Amino acid sequence: MTLTKELTPFLHRVKKVDTIWVAGLNNGETIYQDDALPGNTSAWVRMGQYCQEHGLYLIDFELQFRHFVKKQPSNAEGYFFCKSLLSAMFSVHVLNYYSVGYVEDGVIYSQKWKVPELVLEMEHERDISETIPEALIMRVEDVQE
Repeated sequence: MTLTKELTPFLHRVKKVDTIWVAGLNNGETIYQDDALPGNTSAWVRMGQYCQEHGLYLIDFELQFRHFVKKQPSNAEGYFFCKSLLSAMFSVHVLNYYSVGYVEDGVIYSQKWKVPELVLEMEHERDISETIPEALIMRVEDVQE
């Protein structure tokens, strides 16, 4: 399993036309969303597996589009990410969204951002049990220390 740990020239070009997320891990690594690379599966799912296999967790999480940055609170109990889209039947127009958030005391505090332009459409709170497990990466005990 590979993860992109630096802002490559390819991702720098992607960031000019699309939104990407950037995550900081508790071991100092920075992970960049690289779903746009041909043949890649979900970077979020891969990062969740990587964290689980190595006893790591996220300490920072943000969305980036061009020079716009939307940060989530640091050192949360966990982080949430999900892609979604909205369209009407028989319409050729599709709206793309990133739902992101953080977990605190068993509650997900999420925001729905229209992408790529990072327009906040909605904020929502829900119990952690009301989401799919793949959308969450939770903090674990730090086995590095």
